[in-house]
Amino acid sequence: MTIDESNTVKKPKKIKKEFDFSKHPKRHVALKIAYIGFNYQGFASQTHVQNTVENKIFEALLKVKLISDPNNCKYTRCGRTDSGVSAFGQVIGIQLRSSEDDEKPFDYVRLINNVLPEDIRAIAWSFVDDDFDARFDCLYRTYKYFFVKSNLIIERMREASKLLIGSHDFRNFCKINADQVISFNRIMLDIQINKCTPDQKDDDPDSLYEIIICGYSFLWHQVRCMVAVLFLVGERREDPSIILELLNVEKNPRKPQFAMASEIPLILFDCAFENVKFHADSSRLRAEAVVDLESHFVHMFQLNSIKTKIIQTMMNSIRCSLVVDEVVPDRIVTLNQIKTDHPNLTTRKGPRYVPLMERLTGKSVEEKRASKQNKKTL
Repeated sequence: MTIDESNTVKKPKKIKKEFDFSKHPKRHVALKIAYIGFNYQGFASQTHVQNTVENKIFEALLKVKLISDPNNCKYTRCGRTDSGVSAFGQVIGIQLRSSEDDEKPFDYVRLINNVLPEDIRAIAWSFVDDDFDARFDCLYRTYKYFFVKSNLIIERMREASKLLIGSHDFRNFCKINADQVISFNRIMLDIQINKCTPDQKDDDPDSLYEIIICGYSFLWHQVRCMVAVLFLVGERREDPSIILELLNVEKNPRKPQFAMASEIPLILFDCAFENVKFHADSSRLRAEAVVDLESHFVHMFQLNSIKTKIIQTMMNSIRCSLVVDEVVPDRIVTLNQIKTDHPNLTTRKGPRYVPLMERLTGKSVEEKRASKQNKKTL
């Protein structure tokens, strides 16, 4: 006996119900976000760019039904970071779906992290007032910039960095956006240059340092421009007094042309707020949430430590390679000796360094504004 398949009744597919956000309360939340920015085109969403940290956060919040519309959730961000720049203390303000019982709030950190890429993590949150603004309520911001000592004279850099502290016009230390920025005056609260590995010797060229820069707010590319000039001072290409020259905008209203420091070593380390107490999650789950976050970063650290060791092994192998001298075949020399006493090699000279104050300059702020105004009137 055969079954007539044409007569079998197919069950209708269940229609997935739309999630009804109107049935759930909402609360304004401050989220602290950490991300490794190497693989992203900046933090903030852009019209023609999808691969941003902010887009990934919105995708995660939509997926776990914490928001219904990115354009209607009272969203604010503390700062914009460039393509490649990382953060540990980025803060956003946003209205999220919340638990009906305030005594048992949602496990926001775990909910969001379950659907975020591994190089973006929510690390803490706090309920905040409805008028909270992550940008304008921030008291101060702290950046860190990591670098290898190499041939840099750290004391010269420290001497120059002290001249940046205080209230100054930083138009010669930023990318000028003349039509959007009214004032280029910013206040730097403190700048420190410290060794990351205290056990390493001061004269070790491979030792890792960090520049810690704390200020109320920053101009576009300001940190990377300041670091670039500090490097020129550390290389003895410029005197520490170059800082005063560049800060004197009446004497030098036009910025000399120079390359910014790389974006990769830069991290937005901290954003400070008054009366905002961040926590990994509710008291009952706090320890567990912290352990989860730590385990995640430990795994990433171990993986990248292995990558670093592989590169270091290659570097050391090259440094320790033995080369047979072509003139005296029995003589073995190391690569470290080649530059000084090998008869067949000559020292190559690079292009002559042009001091900053002798270089071509861009337009002044006033010239840029006048140029914009002329275009509008045409």
